[in-house]
Amino acid sequence: MKEHVDGTDRGRLTRGAFWASVAFYVLVAFEFFYMASPFAAYFYSVYGPGLDLLGESQTASWLVGFFLPHIAAQTKSWLVDADKVAGAILTIAGMCGFAIGAFRIYSNKLRKREMVESGVYRWIRHPQYGALMMASFGLLLIWPRFLVLFGFVTIVFVYVLLSRSEERRCTRQFAGYADYMQRTGMFLPRALESPFRLVPIPGSGFLRAVSWILLYIAALGMASFAGRAVQSHAIDSLYAHYTEDAAYFSVGKLSSREIAALAAIALADSTVAAAIRQARENEGARFLNYVLPTEMFVSEIPMRLPKGTVTGHTFPKDHDRNRYKIVFTLAHHRPGRIPNGPSIIADALNKTPIIEAWIDRQAARVVRTFPPPEKAFYGGMPVPVF
Repeated sequence: MKEHVDGTDRGRLTRGAFWASVAFYVLVAFEFFYMASPFAAYFYSVYGPGLDLLGESQTASWLVGFFLPHIAAQTKSWLVDADKVAGAILTIAGMCGFAIGAFRIYSNKLRKREMVESGVYRWIRHPQYGALMMASFGLLLIWPRFLVLFGFVTIVFVYVLLSRSEERRCTRQFAGYADYMQRTGMFLPRALESPFRLVPIPGSGFLRAVSWILLYIAALGMASFAGRAVQSHAIDSLYAHYTEDAAYFSVGKLSSREIAALAAIALADSTVAAAIRQARENEGARFLNYVLPTEMFVSEIPMRLPKGTVTGHTFPKDHDRNRYKIVFTLAHHRPGRIPNGPSIIADALNKTPIIEAWIDRQAARVVRTFPPPEKAFYGGMPVPVF
């Protein structure tokens, strides 16, 4: 009797963690979708304080950063450029897989059948959890904050624990379930899953719990290392130019020499130079400056957005290659950090607009300047910086 009660308690705890992880990913999904909605500023007024709190922490600020580009429309790496498409495919495929698994389960219940061994369940014991992990990974590629990466690791552990809890219960309930486990995989067909199969966790009770906690901590560490490596590769893949205190990054294909030439034209303008000189009065000032065609408007960049402007991240193929604009911003870096070079982008958590300069490249002069917008699209909320 005691063993049954303990197992029930573990099941309740695991299911509680499951729904908590689902709620976390629902929140992540909402952040992504309302980023592109007219209600973005309202939603961020609720969601933003949590990100601000993390951003102000010396130890946790990096969690709100991105490890893959969101603003960049083109990079030097086709793998980096494919992240959003791959993410969308995985998310849709995962949700479809979840629906198929759910249909099979509930159709069996309606037919008063016990074990489900047909369809995808012929090869996989938990296709629904596997599908949700796939969808979660797809969402991670679409909205790649380090915070979401850690959420993905957490949700994988929750699904593994929930699956094992269900298997213990099914082994007691169904006579043939132990044999079924021997010929199927947990989330993938057995042949594909073999290289990734978890080593059995030793011990029981307290020792077993400690083993799982240590394994979880190790997984978070590995995810953090992988995220840093991916971020480094992604930033190295940007079309960018760096000076001692500034990072100029083009959202589309422009060589470093072209970006440097545009920056030199802008800085030669007296209005731009005065605005930059005033911003340099901030101790440890570092600048994150965006280079893009004059026809392109990106809501995450604190730029002039005329009324009725359509914003987006698609680099216009037919843009005027003689007309560009640079949006100069003061980077907000992690507490206690004064970065240089690519680290200006890697460490930036947000940015404050300084001035926007429109450049005629052929005439080698600034044709228009705009002061910082009175009200940025997302206000001061911590949105993606590259």
